[in-house]
Amino acid sequence: MELPSWAMAGIRTAVQAGVGFVLAWLAAKGITLDAVALEGVLFALVTGLAAAGLRLIERHAPWLTRVMSLGLSARKPVYVEPPTTIATA
Repeated sequence: MELPSWAMAGIRTAVQAGVGFVLAWLAAKGITLDAVALEGVLFALVTGLAAAGLRLIERHAPWLTRVMSLGLSARKPVYVEPPTTIATA
């Protein structure tokens, strides 16, 4: 089954949001993380929020995405399935 690119982007964002939810739930239960683990989690959350924000901007103001990318890419990304067979020598 092939998912559209918007669905793949949504899944990535949902997974990152899910990590934040789990961390908030653990914190409410009194379980804490060390500084290195917390930094990794915060990085994932900020990346997810930025991706979600950019996706909203892209949906509602497509002209603005062209300005934000500084003209580096006029095309949307295309997700391609990796090959299912491995060539042998």
